[in-house]
Amino acid sequence: MLFAQKFLEQANKDLNKTVKGFNDEVKEVFKNYTWYGNLRELKNVIKRSVLVTKNDIINIRDLPEEIIADNLNKPLISQQPSVLNLKDAAQIAEKTAIESALKKVNNNKSEAARLLGIDRKTLYNKIKELGIE
Repeated sequence: MLFAQKFLEQANKDLNKTVKGFNDEVKEVFKNYTWYGNLRELKNVIKRSVLVTKNDIINIRDLPEEIIADNLNKPLISQQPSVLNLKDAAQIAEKTAIESALKKVNNNKSEAARLLGIDRKTLYNKIKELGIE
């Protein structure tokens, strides 16, 4: 949670917001989630949550669906192997994050890129690389 708080402060500054923290449910989800993208993923999730929240505390409905689904032990990809190598895990996390962002912004790639904190060209390359339709 130390990193989460630091990323929250940074997101507030970047987005000119005043979100004060996370409710207990979000803290528990953060502790239980398998962070495939490590700190970069945590930073992006927090920045996105700060962007979408309408409150001064981030709550569960501000989190991306894949974070909540993982916490509820629901598989994100059917037939997901029980043991993943690091490269496969990273690709699954990237694909899930991109699909979630695209869905959230009705397939507007410029908005999705901003939400993900990447360049639009990078998003197009990732979509092609990961076979996202």
